[in-house]
Amino acid sequence: SKKDSLVGYWRNDGISSWTDRAPENMIFEANTGTHITLDSDITLADNTAWSISYYFSHISKTGFLAVMSIGRNDSVDINRNWIYHTGNNVNLALNDEGSTQWALGYNPRDTGWHHLVISCDGAATAGFTCHLDGVSLGAGSATRANSEYHITHLGLCYSSDYYSWNGYLSQICVWNSVLNTAQSLELYQLGLEEDILTHSLTANILNYWKGSGITDASWVDKKGSNDGTVAGSPDASGTNDGTPAGSP
Repeated sequence: SKKDSLVGYWRNDGISSWTDRAPENMIFEANTGTHITLDSDITLADNTAWSISYYFSHISKTGFLAVMSIGRNDSVDINRNWIYHTGNNVNLALNDEGSTQWALGYNPRDTGWHHLVISCDGAATAGFTCHLDGVSLGAGSATRANSEYHITHLGLCYSSDYYSWNGYLSQICVWNSVLNTAQSLELYQLGLEEDILTHSLTANILNYWKGSGITDASWVDKKGSNDGTVAGSPDASGTNDGTPAGSP
C-alpha cells in the first residue's frame, strides 16, 4: 500500500503532539558497517530446494549492494559469496571465488519499496527463478559448487571488500522450497506491515525477520530461533518526532 512508502508522517493532533507516525524501518548505510549479524549460520543444504524473499528500497543504486552473505561449508566466510544488487541486476554468486554465477535484470529505477523472491531447485545444475513484485522475471540455471551454503549476515557481504546495502531491507524470509508465481504474488500482497506467518505456505518458512527498526528486538527470528544483532549505528525512518517552537 501507499503507506509503506512513508518515511515521515505528522498528523498535527494539537499544539504539543507532533509524533512521527510513519512505519519504523532501519536504514542500512553503505560503507558504514551497518548490518545484521545472525546468532548462528543458516544452512542451505546441498541438493535441497530453497527460496529467499525480501522487501527492499534503494537509497542509491551505485556500486555493489549486499543483501546477505552466503558462505560455503569448507570456508563459511569465503570472499564474495552473496546476493547483491548492482545497476539493474540482481546477482547470486555461489561459487568458490564469488564471481557471478547467475544474474537477472530487473528495472525498479525508483527509490520505492519492491519485493524479490529468489528460488533454487537444489539440483547440481541448479535451476533458479526470480519474481519482482509478484511477477516472474524468468528462469536460469548455473552449475554450483557441490557444497552446502550458510547465511551469515544480512545487509553485508562478509569479505575483505566489506560491501553493504544502501537503503532499506524488510520482511526477509528463508524458505525450504521453491516459490511459484502465485505464492510469490501472495507474499508480495502481504506488504510491509502484515505478518508473513499468515502466508499459505507458512509451514515452509525456516526463518523470518520483519526488520521493523534499529534495535535487536526488531530483528528477532519470528519463525526459527536465529535472531539478528544490529551492528553499526544505523538511523531509522519513522522516528523523527517534532517539538513545537514558539507559543502556539
